[in-house]
Amino acid sequence: MNIGELFVELVLAGLLALAALLFPLYSIEPLGLEVSNNALAIATSLSFALGVIVDRSADTILDKWLGLVRFEFAEKTNIGEQRKALVGSDPVGDVFPEDWLRILMLSGGSDATVRAMEALRTRIRVARNMIVLTPMLTVSVILGDWPPRSEAPHTDRLSVGVEAAAFFPLMELAALVVAVWVGSAWLTAPHTSRPDEQGLKRSWLASAATAWLGLHFLAAAAIIVCSPDCTTASVAAAGLVLTILSVLAWKRMTMSFTDFLWKYGRFTDAKGLRAHIRDPAGHA
Repeated sequence: MNIGELFVELVLAGLLALAALLFPLYSIEPLGLEVSNNALAIATSLSFALGVIVDRSADTILDKWLGLVRFEFAEKTNIGEQRKALVGSDPVGDVFPEDWLRILMLSGGSDATVRAMEALRTRIRVARNMIVLTPMLTVSVILGDWPPRSEAPHTDRLSVGVEAAAFFPLMELAALVVAVWVGSAWLTAPHTSRPDEQGLKRSWLASAATAWLGLHFLAAAAIIVCSPDCTTASVAAAGLVLTILSVLAWKRMTMSFTDFLWKYGRFTDAKGLRAHIRDPAGHA
């Protein structure tokens, strides 16, 4: 992935995040906020920095799910048989030595092979960012039309709407910080070099990603309960469907990526792969 593609990806992620954070305030008609050329220039500048934050945060939030996907791949029947054919009855130190496989491909792979790997990684990053951003966008759109016009006087609605819109970016950023902290400090990913880990370490639900998604859809449900409306319910349903599709796409592409690495290592350096399966340090 070249620098230009990375820049575009981060800017797009930042623009989506910025749109999600500011849409509730922009949707309040009496404020008369307009999108000018200067505002767009500033937004583009800010979006790169925000995109970097979103990208790294999404990486941490989904880190545990990524570890579980690695285990799911490593525990597939055909992969287990291939691993057994490599090491025989020797003890296994790492069921899927991904770090070594990546280094092997980057150092010895052809340009076409490396480009294929980078293309897969780019798609995975886009899907990963959408898992984090889609719930934000869903709550933002729902909040932009709350409280309902039919149930609140104009002045009361404006006051409540401005307060909610002003606090929304702060609450989202605080939730992002907490999710990253929980993901990095408490609900860390299980490692394939320790395949015997069980319990919460191998739980999909006990993860920062589950907490992030759950909080946003609880927030969306709470707003809908306070302002029952077919439109907001449809937005929530659409957001839920898009999030599920993003998760499924991310998981499918991640499995394809791990399969790509495994096949490359098995066919190009079976001896090295055997050594790193036996001993993650490669001393076997």
